[in-house]
Amino acid sequence: MIKGKGEPSCIAKALEGAQESGLIERLVSQCWGESLQALDYGQRLRLELETPP
Repeated sequence: MIKGKGEPSCIAKALEGAQESGLIERLVSQCWGESLQALDYGQRLRLELETPP
């Protein structure tokens, strides 16, 4: 769920629906697929970083 105050906006609902349906992932792949393949995007490791106090 996209965080915000009160009732989610129309845009927030649309973005959430696009994310849940996989539309965002398909569009990113369609637009930047070649670049992501060159970077081995699917094989990346996610690093959880924290800022020091």
